[in-house]
Amino acid sequence: MYIWTVLLSGVFLTLFTAIIVGRLEQFEMNHGFHTGPPNFLKYFVFPYHILMLLLCLTVLYAFKTFWMLPLWILFEDIFYFVGNEQDKLDSKDWITGGFGGFWLGAQFIPWVYVGLAVVSLISYLLFA
Repeated sequence: MYIWTVLLSGVFLTLFTAIIVGRLEQFEMNHGFHTGPPNFLKYFVFPYHILMLLLCLTVLYAFKTFWMLPLWILFEDIFYFVGNEQDKLDSKDWITGGFGGFWLGAQFIPWVYVGLAVVSLISYLLFA
């Protein structure tokens, strides 16, 4: 029972930080706190995204949930777009990575999200 409590609390806190970072990023972008033009791998701003990666890895290390890295990335990105009136997710968005996606009702779902969900499941089955 104790091990499940520790695992579930680690999962909750890891996903909670991803949600907070996604919402914070949305707030920054919608209120003019832009980080500058992308200068790393075509889509990223090096100092900003390196700090985000370090925060993510610190949280994953603290809760011993490294297997959740793909899920953290997925949740952070989803919660950037949730309720974001200024930046809607569509087929032309950078997150598609050129792979496109599909429409589920009125919501566009990039194939990258499906891939991250599958990798998350495999990571859980192999490493949790």
